[in-house]
Amino acid sequence: MSLICTSTRPSPSQQPGLALPCAEHLGSVIPKRARALTVCSPALAGAALLKAERVYRDELTDHPLNGWSLLGLHNALSAQGKKHDEIDADFSTAWSAADVWINESWF
Repeated sequence: MSLICTSTRPSPSQQPGLALPCAEHLGSVIPKRARALTVCSPALAGAALLKAERVYRDELTDHPLNGWSLLGLHNALSAQGKKHDEIDADFSTAWSAADVWINESWF
């Protein structure tokens, strides 16, 4: 995965307003990979889902109430069978004024 995205922080050469959010893309790919791994290695699938959870939690530390990351964290927690009621409430708050609905953690 490090070849896809080595950092969620923009490099110094990127203009602040033009940086694309890497964490949402990376976090979205990991659960898809985990679903594919479930067939051959449930342990690797579980590790991938834990990594996705960590990516989204790190992103939410930097950007609290980021709806994209909250949805990704919801999906990662759901896939692990973990509770996510607090995440759902935060997502409802963050996305309450949106005029579109999302089903992935990246646009």
